[in-house]
Amino acid sequence: VSADEKKALEGGTGLNGEKEAQSSIKEEEDHNDRKKEMDELRETNQSLRQSLLSKEEQIRMMETKKALALVKEEEDCKDIQEMKETNQSLQQSIRSKEEQIR
Repeated sequence: VSADEKKALEGGTGLNGEKEAQSSIKEEEDHNDRKKEMDELRETNQSLRQSLLSKEEQIRMMETKKALALVKEEEDCKDIQEMKETNQSLQQSIRSKEEQIR
């Protein structure tokens, strides 16, 4: 039995044992790197989701403001038309009264 085989049999670190240990360490490092990347991506993902929700809320607020402005514009136009009609009616009444005075 060679010295490397003897160490391996005894649970030592023969050449194969060292390679396995290095391989295991590399796998662990790779796993940790992937875990770190996933954590960073999750954090970025959450930040982007929050930003998206904020933008969606801004859009909803803008759409609400636009809708309210349209309603207000319609109400204003209606009020203006009613005032014009009232003014015409008042002018006709004034003319009628002036005719009566004469």
